Amino acid sequence: MAKTVNSGFTIFLNSITPSASERAKATSHRASIEAKLDAKFGIFRMFETGSFKHGTGVSVHSDVDFFVSLKSNQPILSSSTLTAVRDALKERFPTTYIHASRPAVVLDFGQGYERVEIIPAYFQEKLVDGARFRIPGVVGEWLDSSPEIHVKYVND
Repeated sequence: MAKTVNSGFTIFLNSITPSASERAKATSHRASIEAKLDAKFGIFRMFETGSFKHGTGVSVHSDVDFFVSLKSNQPILSSSTLTAVRDALKERFPTTYIHASRPAVVLDFGQGYERVEIIPAYFQEKLVDGARFRIPGVVGEWLDSSPEIHVKYVND
């Protein structure tokens, strides 16, 4: 039991911070995902982004997000990319529930307790603090995204 407000907040924050084992479980499939996508599409780069990466994840609720810069040509419809990535991952993980949820393809490992989101991206240009990519849009077809610049903004 907490004796001060500060110690109460510390106990609360510790209770919602993902454990090392949660993080390890959620990222354990990274190499297999990367190998499958590289074999199917070719990838320039795959890197982690999102709340787990930045230490702001919430235990049991947060997922691990991977940005995957694909070498294949960007199709006109973003749904084509999401479907192709989903289908490739279903080949690799046939017993895992895998679905598209814009802008990502979601893999629910461990009955959803080890959720991984793959955000397929197409490189557009190098910027001073990172790069600009096109990712499937939530509302429209494509959305410009600069994850490194976003991280810098959040950290600042």
